[in-house]
Amino acid sequence: MKGQLKAVAVLVAALAVVAGAAGPALAGSHARQTRHVAVSLRTLVDRVHVRSAPTRHAHIVGTIRKSGTAVAVSCYTMGSSVAGNPVWYRISAPENGYITSYYTATHLDPVAGVSRCKAFSRPYRTVVKGLHVRVKPTTRSKVLVTLGQVGTRVMVNCYDSGQAVSGDAIWYHLTAPKSGYVAGLNLNTGADPASGVPRC
Repeated sequence: MKGQLKAVAVLVAALAVVAGAAGPALAGSHARQTRHVAVSLRTLVDRVHVRSAPTRHAHIVGTIRKSGTAVAVSCYTMGSSVAGNPVWYRISAPENGYITSYYTATHLDPVAGVSRCKAFSRPYRTVVKGLHVRVKPTTRSKVLVTLGQVGTRVMVNCYDSGQAVSGDAIWYHLTAPKSGYVAGLNLNTGADPASGVPRC
């Protein structure tokens, strides 16, 4: 009898191990299936400008040179109107930034399956004097504006990876006092990337 009970106990333990091993795998599979996948659209004209914000006056961070180029759309938002269309798409490839819907092959805006961009904004302070705000996350990029004293307040809406500055490759995109990128090393974030800040 004891032998039978022991055999049952071993069998139950073995099943528990198998179930435990399968559980995370199944959960991981489900997570991959439900993860949001960017919608692909194509450009309608040559030289579509990719901008740092959803407005025609925002700085150009890249250019999609050929008509018919596939772009990976992450979300949509409302911005300045282009030929009566205020919809802009946030793209992650082949460049990272915003393009107007007017130059994409869509029949209806916003495109089905594309969610609205979540607004995020958080204040930080500069820890250096004369911090450069740049077009792209690299010290070789054009300087848009130079901030003043240590402790200047800035508004961050996302972070990105770029050129490493003293070993820190995280850059933050500012919306104020000027739209552009600053090296994470120069803000009082505590750690990079700062907890809760979304990736651009």
